Amino acid sequence: MITYWKPGDPVPDGRSRRYVDPKSGYVRIRWKIAPGQIVEAWEHIWLAGRPGMEVHHRNLIRSDNAPGNLLCVTPREHRAIHAALRAPDADRIVALYLTGMSSPVIGRLVGCHPSTVSRVLARSSVPARREAWNRSQFDDSAALDRLRRGDRVDAIARDLRVARSAIDRLRIANEIPACAPGRPSAATAGCTTS
Repeated sequence: MITYWKPGDPVPDGRSRRYVDPKSGYVRIRWKIAPGQIVEAWEHIWLAGRPGMEVHHRNLIRSDNAPGNLLCVTPREHRAIHAALRAPDADRIVALYLTGMSSPVIGRLVGCHPSTVSRVLARSSVPARREAWNRSQFDDSAALDRLRRGDRVDAIARDLRVARSAIDRLRIANEIPACAPGRPSAATAGCTTS
């Protein structure tokens, strides 16, 4: 039987064993107090926890339970900390967009969804541009050369910083066959046109 330790409970007697929980990434401590009887605790809560409080990892590494890395906060403060960490950097998004990058590419760079990028741009009063099929945004000849060589549409779009659909439309308009799904083998770099 497993009993879970909570702040305020006495510290179990006996030797403890530490392991990283594979699902959460947090460190668990386990005490075997008698045959068939186990007490478990999250190490960060066991080290710094207080009843009614939560423990925040300052460097966001869940397995780093050094005392200087743990901060006791209320549940409300903890939610506010993580909300601020998830908020996208508006200045960086605007700067990347003004260099000509597409919303999906910016989203991948800053770690958010392209719709979040669009909302940040709208709140920052940046005028939207048509990204999906604006032929002036990229060099058709370079994209066509790469398509004919067998490069993947995704790779071309990423390198030219345009939407994938723009490259795909160019491929279809020039009757270039699509690559087979999956990863190309090293022997047959690119796509086959058979």
